[in-house]
Amino acid sequence: MPVKKYSPGMAAKLAYSLCMALGFDFYLVDEVTTVGDAAFRAKCKTILEQRKKSASMIVVSHNVATIRKHCQHVGVLDNGTIVFHNDVESAIAHYEEISANPMEIRFA
Repeated sequence: MPVKKYSPGMAAKLAYSLCMALGFDFYLVDEVTTVGDAAFRAKCKTILEQRKKSASMIVVSHNVATIRKHCQHVGVLDNGTIVFHNDVESAIAHYEEISANPMEIRFA
C-alpha cells in the first residue's frame, strides 16, 4: 500500500521504525512514544534505551516521566524563550508552574 494512504499513526510508526533502524550519532525524539499500541510503545522505549548508550538525544515531551527517564539537562519553552536547567527537577517545577495557568500571558 502506498505510504500516502497510511493513517497518521501508521505513518508515524513507519517513520520511527526507519529512523531507529539506522544508527545515528544524534536523535530528535518528539513525543513518539505516545503513538501506537502498548506493544509498539514498549518497543520504542526499549530501542530508545539502546540508542542512548551510543548517541545523543533531544527529547521533546510534555510527559514528566519521559523527561525524568531520558534527560539530564532540560530546556523549558516559556513564552517563546528556552530556559535551560541543569537540574531536571527544577525544570519540571518550572514547567508545572507555567502549565498551571495556560491562559496567563507571561512576558520575559
